[in-house]
Amino acid sequence: MDDAERCELYDPDAQQKCEDLVDSLCLGASQNCFPTILFEVCVEEFNESFGCEATFGVSDSYDECLELLDTTESCWVDVELPDACNGVLVYVE
Repeated sequence: MDDAERCELYDPDAQQKCEDLVDSLCLGASQNCFPTILFEVCVEEFNESFGCEATFGVSDSYDECLELLDTTESCWVDVELPDACNGVLVYVE
């Protein structure tokens, strides 16, 4: 990724947006997929594996992705995420 692309994708709220996305994913997982898995455990697992600290920006499809995750009762853990969610978080390389 070159500097121009970085500037376009940079979002000062990227870490918070990452946390919001993780919250949506984990809420769906705990409510629709695995009721025995606690929301907090899901968030903790994500943070241990990826974390949001290195999130630099979000793609243009971030809002669409979040809306899809928030408005469905599907279990995204067992299937692919909606196309709008692919590559939605941009990490510092």
